[in-house]
Amino acid sequence: MAHFRKKSAPTEDWQTASSIYDFSAKDIDGNEVSLEKYRGDVVIIVNVASK
Repeated sequence: MAHFRKKSAPTEDWQTASSIYDFSAKDIDGNEVSLEKYRGDVVIIVNVASK
């Protein structure tokens, strides 16, 4: 499961994001990956509530 974070600002600044490309997420190995990597591709984001 990915945990999204804004690339250049703290989590509280999510309101200033203009697109998904302003965020990054952790991949399955725990590495931070910029969503900019997926620009030009079809991206499906699924919100799954879990602990």
